[in-house]
Amino acid sequence: MENLIDRDPASLGLRSPEEKEALSVVLLALRERQKGDVEGFVATLDERVVYHDVPLPPAKGRGETRARAEAWHRAVPDLQIAVERVVVQGVAVAAMGRIRGTLRGDLFGRPGTGQSFDLPFAQLALVWRGRIAYVRDHWDFATLMRQVGWAGE
Repeated sequence: MENLIDRDPASLGLRSPEEKEALSVVLLALRERQKGDVEGFVATLDERVVYHDVPLPPAKGRGETRARAEAWHRAVPDLQIAVERVVVQGVAVAAMGRIRGTLRGDLFGRPGTGQSFDLPFAQLALVWRGRIAYVRDHWDFATLMRQVGWAGE
């Protein structure tokens, strides 16, 4: 399946400028996360962003969201994000795909194991005035635990 993360939003048949902008910002944020460019990622966020990785408490504001992104990057420097489908309606962008990588460092207070993971994800993002104001990421923590060897802890 084609990875949409690098596609030009104009090529995806969106009609309104608002939808094109929303999708552009969300895809840019995902590319920055994948590159490990935390500051580039944070630049896509509204000052009062709420970023909710559903297995975890929400990160509130750029500072908490930056810290969460830095922790992910340290732990999984080879993070890969594949966007398989998107749906855009107004300022809302829903994306689904897979996240993959190798757990090299500590994450969520648990040790790095050197083992790889491959998880499905679904994300809903709301874009306000050209910045991401809210994100809700859904991914399976239990499967991550099994794949990286934490399940026996």
